[in-house]
Amino acid sequence: MHQAAEKGGNALQAEDYVRFNRWHRLGHWLLAGCFLALVATGLPQKFNDAGLSVWIINALGGIDNARFFHRILACIFISQSLLHLAEIGLSILRRRFRPSMVITLHDFLDAFNMLRYSVGLIPHKPQPDRYDYRQKFEYWGIVFGAIIMIATGLMLWFPTYITRVLPGELVPTAKEMHSGEALLALLVIVVWHIYDVVLSPSVFPLDTVMITGRMSRERLLEEHPREYARLLASEAPAFPRTPEQPPGVLPVRGRGPPGGRIQAGAPAAAEAAGEVAGPGGARTGAIRRSLQWRVLILVTIGMAGTLAAFSVSSLLAVNESIDRTLDERQALAQASAGHVDYVVRQGLTVLEEPANGEGLDLEDEDAEPERRALRRILSASIFTRVYLTDADGEVLWTEPLYPSVLGVNIGFSPHTEAALDSGRPSVSGLSTALASGEPAVSMVAPVRGVSGQVAGLIAGDIVLSETDLAELIQHAAVGGTGYAQIVDGQGTVLASTLPGQLLEKSDHEGQIAKLIEEKRASSGTCHGCHESAGEEEREKEVMAFAPMEVAPWGVLIRQSEDEALAPADRLRERALWFGVPAFGLALLFAWVTARSVLRPVRVLTAAAEKISAGDLSQAVPSLGEDEIGSLARTFEAMRGRLKESRDSIEAWGRQLEERVQERTRELEASRDHLRKVAGENAALFEELRRKEAARSELLKKVIRAQEEERRRIARELHDETSQALTALAVGMETAAMAPEAERARFQKKLTKLKELAVETLEDVHRLIYDLRPSVLDDLGLVAGLRWYADSRLQSAGVQVRVSVKGDEKRLPAEVESTLFRIGQEAISNATRHARATDVLMALDFQDGSITLEVKDDGVGFDVASVTNSEGPRPGWGILGMQERATLLGGTLQIESEPGKGTHVKVSIPLGEESGDDAKDSRPHSR
Repeated sequence: MHQAAEKGGNALQAEDYVRFNRWHRLGHWLLAGCFLALVATGLPQKFNDAGLSVWIINALGGIDNARFFHRILACIFISQSLLHLAEIGLSILRRRFRPSMVITLHDFLDAFNMLRYSVGLIPHKPQPDRYDYRQKFEYWGIVFGAIIMIATGLMLWFPTYITRVLPGELVPTAKEMHSGEALLALLVIVVWHIYDVVLSPSVFPLDTVMITGRMSRERLLEEHPREYARLLASEAPAFPRTPEQPPGVLPVRGRGPPGGRIQAGAPAAAEAAGEVAGPGGARTGAIRRSLQWRVLILVTIGMAGTLAAFSVSSLLAVNESIDRTLDERQALAQASAGHVDYVVRQGLTVLEEPANGEGLDLEDEDAEPERRALRRILSASIFTRVYLTDADGEVLWTEPLYPSVLGVNIGFSPHTEAALDSGRPSVSGLSTALASGEPAVSMVAPVRGVSGQVAGLIAGDIVLSETDLAELIQHAAVGGTGYAQIVDGQGTVLASTLPGQLLEKSDHEGQIAKLIEEKRASSGTCHGCHESAGEEEREKEVMAFAPMEVAPWGVLIRQSEDEALAPADRLRERALWFGVPAFGLALLFAWVTARSVLRPVRVLTAAAEKISAGDLSQAVPSLGEDEIGSLARTFEAMRGRLKESRDSIEAWGRQLEERVQERTRELEASRDHLRKVAGENAALFEELRRKEAARSELLKKVIRAQEEERRRIARELHDETSQALTALAVGMETAAMAPEAERARFQKKLTKLKELAVETLEDVHRLIYDLRPSVLDDLGLVAGLRWYADSRLQSAGVQVRVSVKGDEKRLPAEVESTLFRIGQEAISNATRHARATDVLMALDFQDGSITLEVKDDGVGFDVASVTNSEGPRPGWGILGMQERATLLGGTLQIESEPGKGTHVKVSIPLGEESGDDAKDSRPHSR
């Protein structure tokens, strides 16, 4: 989680600094919840005899459910650890990794300097960067703790696979390490982490950084000044440096330390004393404002840590006592099992002596030696009866004699079948006596013939109702509630020191069968429900079991937990009775000490409040010769100096007030003058704006007058000059038709005059159309542009096309004149400069505007150089087109490059009167 991206740039623009994003906050709370759940499901398995552990296990539905939930949570914990490693690896690959959590030599120096600061050897606290030494140590403690917990947990989860590659002794070691690390982590969280995020005076009652992800600027400056300075340095361009600001000092925006600066590498400045408001202006709680409560809480925390350490020590001592008791019971069970084993071996020895003797021969006809051997066995052993069989298992003889069983085949019994097949002695579990059918246990030894093959069996029955096997384990019944049992591999009680349990099924038959099969001893506590006197009652017992080597039996020792673990319970009670009063006495001592210290502090507080309120007349009382008394004397000296300073300031204040009044009068006079100048400037600006508007209107009128003048000249040339020239031509033609006598004399001269008159008339007509073609007034813009293009381009050999889009309509005179002149200029440029061979002219009539486009395939030109009026070759025609379009609120676009032709596009908005209903002030020629 330590890889939270540090905000640069605008990180300190807001009042709160974004310290952790949502992903890191989610990971933190998931880790916390997972760890607490692991503790809640793991420690009850370790301390299963504690009352709280029993309650938790029952609430989870039993020990199996507790183990299941514990393993599910372990998988979540491992997955989160892997995700954290993946996040670090990804940040390294993206080169965004900043090792802010790596422990350096500087952290050890900070820890040492913090100790020095705490004892008063240095005046300033260490200045951590993004994380201080405590956070780093805690983080790496969690990392190494997680490694230990995961490694040992996997060893406990998969012991079979682990012991294939590692020594088996590591499994119990891993168990102790797993539980020990869990206790250590829990202790660290309770004593260390809880203090940092809950009980610390700087965050009480709760540190909300991991909830909101934000930290106030004041707290960032106080707790991480080096990070604060680095963030300010990264925002240096946004922080204007004042002329008096020395290098290395960065200004602080918004709220910050007094003076609004932080010196890089210097201690963070503290907030002004006496303020009750916390960061952001929020009022702090009563506990944070009360020194007495803070002392009490700190002492409580210290005592809680001491008590926690004492409790853990006591708990470990109790556990050691419990383990010692269990080990003693297991050793007793093993000794008892060894004693029973010895008796069983004796019985087998008694059976084997005649079976292996030279005088016993089942193949001859003489049965007397075998009968004498059976009588000796019966008299020298604990057997109730003995019998002899042949190689097939048929009974040949019994002692005492039971004729009814002679010839009965017992070879089908598991223990006799095992003896016949293996040729070795065998001991049964619970079976039935051969003659009476009563519950019994049997021992069988093979009898070998002359050839060495099994020729028969000698067997002995121990009838459980007639033989008291419980005498063999009577010494194992310790205490008033303890009792011992001999059980077989099926969990059946063969003997018990507690009456009434013979032939009962043990309540742990499955575990007993497994232990007998594995030949493994075990001990522990049992919290199962057992029936006693026909009623279900909760019994807590200490149990120890040891299997036997020869027989498939085992010895089970059981005792009430209250009696067996009485020393451990007494130790636990003593720890409780000692710890709680000691904790209460420590709190009482802290309360009394805090009150004795706070009395003079309250006196100083009252004096400081009077001083802050401006009352400097009352002296601070003397409070002794200790540190608080020294502080009181310092307060009194400060009060005297403040009083002198205030008197001096008041005198200077009166002088300053007089100077301020004088300066105010000067400023008022200057203000009146500036106001007058501002009024004149406003009038000048308004006049300039009015004149600019008049200039624009005048320019429009000039252009309109120019057009009107051209129209008038054209009309006069048409109505007068043309008629005169026409009359001249007609007169000359009439003269040419004079009588024959005069014709010869005037013929030649009149012909020349006629030609001159016709040429003059054509020039006049051309001039008329150049000034303003009548077709523009008579037929409109489209016809005028088409006529002009045809007359100028086709005669020059240029292909011309005219297209019209939309509904053609008459436009206001100014619009038609402007578009015609722009088109006229574009066509003239295409013929004179572009050397074009193809020209396209397009008109687009829209509802609110009219657009004219002229395209040619000429040589093109550089638009920027031509449109520059100060350049070497200014394009006055293009500038004129731009001016015409601008006057009507339109736009002109010219696109051209050398060798790529020219595209001229002009768009002019139309007013509400455009169209056929628009007012037309044009005079039309008749």
